[in-house]
Amino acid sequence: MAGVHDRQELRRALGTAGIDVGLRTITTDLAAIQNAWGEQAATSIANEKALDLARIERAIQALWTAVVEGKWPALDRLLRLLERKSRILGYDAPPLIDISQQLREEAVKCGLDPDQVVRVGQEYAGRMRRN
Repeated sequence: MAGVHDRQELRRALGTAGIDVGLRTITTDLAAIQNAWGEQAATSIANEKALDLARIERAIQALWTAVVEGKWPALDRLLRLLERKSRILGYDAPPLIDISQQLREEAVKCGLDPDQVVRVGQEYAGRMRRN
């Protein structure tokens, strides 16, 4: 099936191999595969983050005596480890902003259905997150 670029091509390729499958089945199966891959990737990322956090904690523990003694290289290293930990945990992430009220107000000004405008905005934001 190498080189297949869309569902129609996949259906034809499967048909050539003697496998009769409908487009709906192909679409459903591809969506399930993509979801499974996404879940596996998320699990892998979560596992790697947990491993990195554990390593950072061990490094902090190893440095702690030198930090308490006020040794500057250890203090510098501690700050770098804490900064990295903060990035992994997302402490410094920008705050999420809910613009639904602003969308509603603009929709009313333009004579549009505010609920529909918010729905379309949420769908668009969801597509942007997936890309």
